[in-house]
Amino acid sequence: MPKQTRYVTVDLEIRGNGKTEHMTSFLEAKDYFVQKLDCSDGNKWHLSISCPRAFENPDLCIREYCEHLSSFPDEAKEEWKKAAFRKFSIGYHTGEEPQCFENHVRGDTVIRASRLHAGIGIALYPAPEEE
Repeated sequence: MPKQTRYVTVDLEIRGNGKTEHMTSFLEAKDYFVQKLDCSDGNKWHLSISCPRAFENPDLCIREYCEHLSSFPDEAKEEWKKAAFRKFSIGYHTGEEPQCFENHVRGDTVIRASRLHAGIGIALYPAPEEE
């Protein structure tokens, strides 16, 4: 029987053309890993931000992101508002067992993300091959 190799990640993706220094500094001070990449979709940059710790489910992680994003200082809030795209990207690394796996993102978490003008996306990744 195949070994279960499932885990979840939640990355925050932000794209835009404006400045990012205040957002980046604030999030890095909270131990988020922030990677700034060039974009090929008409935006100058793409920030890929990883949560500083593991969570059992995406709801808890998104809630922590929202808590920190809601406490941005004014300069970081302005950079956030000027971003063209914001999304919490839930990534599942799946295995073959169990047959059905569920997570739930609470309604109030969706509302909090919406108030920040951020979407929620889902990505499925195959389990790594076992050696």
